[in-house]
Amino acid sequence: MAVELSPGKRLPTPNERIHIWLISALLVILGIALIFYQGYLIFTNDEVAEALDPTFVGMGATIEKIEPFNPEDAQPQVVLLVEDGFLAEQGILTGDVLLRVNDTAFDFETLEEQVNERLVQNERRSRLENELARNATLTLLSSIREKLQNNELVPNADVAQLEALISGYPDSDAIITGIRFYTVTDEELAQLEAQIRADIEASLPSLDEIAENLKPSREQLEAARQEVLAETIINAFLTADAPIVRFEIERAGEILTIDVPTPTSGQFELDLPIASNAEQLGLDVRVRRFPELVLNVAEDSVAAQVGLRNGDILVSINDMPYSAKQLMIENDLTLALSEQELGETLQPTLQTLLNGAFAADAPAVIEVFRKGETIRYEVPAPSEGQVLGLRIFVAEVPYFQIDPLPNSPASADIDPGSALTQVDDTIILPTMSEEFVQDLANDDDVPLSEEDFRIQVSYKELNARGGFEEATGRRVNKQVPPEFLMAYLFNFGIFVPIILVALGIFIIVIGIRLLSLNLISARWAGVIFLWLLVGLIVVSIREFYVTGAGGSLRALGSQSFKLGDALLSIVPFVVLFIPTAIAFWRLNHLMNVVFHGEETLTSRNTRFAWSLLIPTLAALILVAARPLEQTFIASLTDDRLASAQPARFVGLENYQKLLSLTFDVVDCKKPTPEQLVQDPLSRSESNFVRLLEALRFNRTLPPDVREDAADRIALIVGDEETLSPDECLKTGDGSTDWELSEDLVKQGYREATVIALPFSQRGLRILGKDAIFLKGIFNTLQFTIISVTLELVLGMIIALVVNTKFSGRGVMRTAMLVPWAIPTVVGATLWGVIMRDNQSGILNVLLNDLGLIDGNKAWLSTVGPWLTSVIAIDVWKTSPFMALLLLAGLQTIPSDIYEAASVDGASKLRQFFSITLPLLRPTIAVALVFRTLDALRVFDLFQVLLDPTSRPSMATHNYNQLIAQQQSGYASAIGVLIFMLILIFTVMYVRFVGIEQEG
Repeated sequence: MAVELSPGKRLPTPNERIHIWLISALLVILGIALIFYQGYLIFTNDEVAEALDPTFVGMGATIEKIEPFNPEDAQPQVVLLVEDGFLAEQGILTGDVLLRVNDTAFDFETLEEQVNERLVQNERRSRLENELARNATLTLLSSIREKLQNNELVPNADVAQLEALISGYPDSDAIITGIRFYTVTDEELAQLEAQIRADIEASLPSLDEIAENLKPSREQLEAARQEVLAETIINAFLTADAPIVRFEIERAGEILTIDVPTPTSGQFELDLPIASNAEQLGLDVRVRRFPELVLNVAEDSVAAQVGLRNGDILVSINDMPYSAKQLMIENDLTLALSEQELGETLQPTLQTLLNGAFAADAPAVIEVFRKGETIRYEVPAPSEGQVLGLRIFVAEVPYFQIDPLPNSPASADIDPGSALTQVDDTIILPTMSEEFVQDLANDDDVPLSEEDFRIQVSYKELNARGGFEEATGRRVNKQVPPEFLMAYLFNFGIFVPIILVALGIFIIVIGIRLLSLNLISARWAGVIFLWLLVGLIVVSIREFYVTGAGGSLRALGSQSFKLGDALLSIVPFVVLFIPTAIAFWRLNHLMNVVFHGEETLTSRNTRFAWSLLIPTLAALILVAARPLEQTFIASLTDDRLASAQPARFVGLENYQKLLSLTFDVVDCKKPTPEQLVQDPLSRSESNFVRLLEALRFNRTLPPDVREDAADRIALIVGDEETLSPDECLKTGDGSTDWELSEDLVKQGYREATVIALPFSQRGLRILGKDAIFLKGIFNTLQFTIISVTLELVLGMIIALVVNTKFSGRGVMRTAMLVPWAIPTVVGATLWGVIMRDNQSGILNVLLNDLGLIDGNKAWLSTVGPWLTSVIAIDVWKTSPFMALLLLAGLQTIPSDIYEAASVDGASKLRQFFSITLPLLRPTIAVALVFRTLDALRVFDLFQVLLDPTSRPSMATHNYNQLIAQQQSGYASAIGVLIFMLILIFTVMYVRFVGIEQEG
């Protein structure tokens, strides 16, 4: 098909067609790159990446279970605790390890065998032999079944009872674990219950065997051990053939033999019961295991670099063996000391060991025991700037070491190597698993409630002596990842991604349309290349100076400029700039030769306008659209000001609370029977007290009336006044007291205002979830409508007067601007002084002197005309501004029109309504928009003169929510509603005032 060419055009040569294809491909690639670059920015953003793949939650710490030694591997010792008594007088001391009494050996195994025999024979066995134990077990199983069916967690007490009752028969642990942690179906639960019943009835060992296998409490064990020891010693005294009883003990590493004579009747009554004899002996017993010397290694220290770890058990230093038992013997210490006392006592010795280990030039050889094997390390002495990072402390039981992750919330408060003792309400026990404790610290199931964004942590810190000491509980913020939606919206918004994607699609379309040799498409492609070149130049210059200055323009000039790095940073932009510039040059060369079609004047003007508007639109998006967008986004969240917790998406909940509105028709309160029978004197006293309370808080009366308050009450209520059953009660400020809607209050509604219905004793109560915001709307609308109307009228009068020619007109124009020139806060403060409710109030003094009021008036109190007073102050301040705008409009009206109207016989009033008002309509609309916008945002007057919580404007309530309550998400919703209200008023003015628009 033949192509119709425009005049002066020709078909492209094959070489030119290749160039057009390359330019088109470059545009398509640029458009696709722009779209994908937007996605690249999104998924490489730090907050978005954390939302998609959170590295950690909770307080941000790793938990490691440190087991200095296995308590079961250590040999327990029978340690004596001797108080004042017979044995103490014979030289037996606290801390002595009992080995033998006469021929009775007292190692740990022998003592425990005797204790177990005693426990089996006590009253616990007789209770277990009761058949009720079986019935209790079966009842317990039924209770567990019911709770599981109701999805209730089995209480720990029930599990403990079950474990105590059925421990000892095969697979008991597996059955208990299944009940506690696994969800089962009804059929599986029935089978499980049947299995447990069968095990109890058939496979359960005898009650005697259960009693023998029961684990007694620590108190029961200690009591049984003391009974066994006391009985053995007393029987040794009673049955000894010789006049002495021989005690063999271990003290400070030596075996001692102490011969104790049989007590005389004056020293010891052998016929007394064993318990009394034990008290006279002054004897107690404790089973104790020796502690170990455990290493604590700091991160990034010399000790950590060579391989030493937290929890390693010290074996030797420079081939000299060391153990807690050896150091206790050398320092004459006993096992009666607590772990903390032992650590504090041995700490100087431990520090001396470390100091001596690095006294020589050679590295210290430290041998440790770790997970069943002995390992040797050569630790060099730390050089300048290095830290050894090694401590030794005494430990007896396993503990959970907490190490905060870098830059996590826990790193600000908790030192590495601390021993975790409690997370929220859960006490950390050595028997817990490492995974369970780590889950507690992570706490990754985070609901939206504010209190769930923090963790209460208790722990033990390492002190200077290398031991642990209790630290106060800390409230640590959780490291909670943001929601993906919030991370995206806060970082990229809505406008910018849509604009960039649309721009990318537009570039792709232009690139494809170039292949059809369309002239308009070629012109648009030229605009795209032009602005791309400008953008590359701007970005290159910025990158050049930022990189050369060390990453920030603020550092420019404070350090040497890195020219090499700066040049290297702009290489990618130069590489992209060269083909773009070639494509732009080649496109312009071909545009007037091979591209055909006609371009209208409108198309040319549109392209030229967009070319000039691109910088303006970019600035508008950054300065206006982006902040407005972020405010709207924040209004959909529960974001808090200066809070570590991430914002969560709540949708329209903030708007729902702000706009929740309901109406309720209520009756006024009537006198109760007690109030009807109350005598006038007591009623007057009651009113007197109530008036004094009102005076104390509201200061509604001057001092002279305050002193004569009783007379004032008599004038109000009358000495002989009685209440009528149909009369409405009044509140302290004289307004009607209305009944309370308890159902609505329970639903979260609060009263905003009550409007009395005419010709009845009922009222229309307006309630809302945020009653203060509704009050702010009512107050702001009243303030806006009345003040703007008065300012328009007064401004029009002032403008008409000033527009006439009279002597001193220039001075008048200057003087009228004085109120407008005074800052609002200063003017409000001055008027607050003028309107004081006592003798120092200038307004009260003036009106009293003129006889316009009787007594002082509380202009700004809650029971006074506070809204009228605030409106009057605003009218005084802003009427000159309205007059100034209207005066500018009046001076644009030609005087010839008025002269012609006068010749036709029109009066001044007729001229005003027929000429002035119609011609001033655009000026009035502009003035109304400015003043209404300002009045709807009123803040200064209400904040300075009034209580912003009881008499708020919308702006003061917004300020209170943002600053005082720190609810930035909620405050943003208020700001959006204020903006919408202003927009509605603006559209109404433009629509109804009748501003003419072109086109």
